Amino acid sequence: MKILAFDPSMTCTGWALLESVAGDIRGGKLLQHGYFAVAGETLVERVSHMQIMVVSILKRLPPDLAVVETPAETGRVRAAQNFRGTAMTTPIYGVAVGACIAACCGRMGEIDVLGVPSDEWTKGREVPKCGADAKKTARVEYVERTWGVTLGPKSYAGNVADAVLIARWACWRHEK
Repeated sequence: MKILAFDPSMTCTGWALLESVAGDIRGGKLLQHGYFAVAGETLVERVSHMQIMVVSILKRLPPDLAVVETPAETGRVRAAQNFRGTAMTTPIYGVAVGACIAACCGRMGEIDVLGVPSDEWTKGREVPKCGADAKKTARVEYVERTWGVTLGPKSYAGNVADAVLIARWACWRHEK
């Protein structure tokens, strides 16, 4: 089973395509990975660009399952997530998630689509904690070491690392 995961953001969206391999301690074979910076001046332009990019990736790398990270379900307080954004940070993230899900759902019938809350895929199973590290250095290093890849510029690599780990979560979930 090929699983394409997205870590959506209105600035940079990471993505990764893994193939589930039974018994693989990594969780799956990393086939491709990358990111795209979201372009546009207005919210409408950015959402439109995001959907175009997601659809393009889905067409180029047709998966059996698309997985999109969604907001945490347990709720968070500002102190718990080292909040540094504005009052619009969470709603804008929600727009990015919605745009990514909508693009994936446009392929319904061809692929299955699954959302996974950020507090679900990060539970246990060797997911390095990030704390206040906005670049997610520990996750980047873990993914690069585990799969023997380079994820790209520091400013985007954390998004790609998360996408790889989201896809791995889906591979493990599929094995159950």
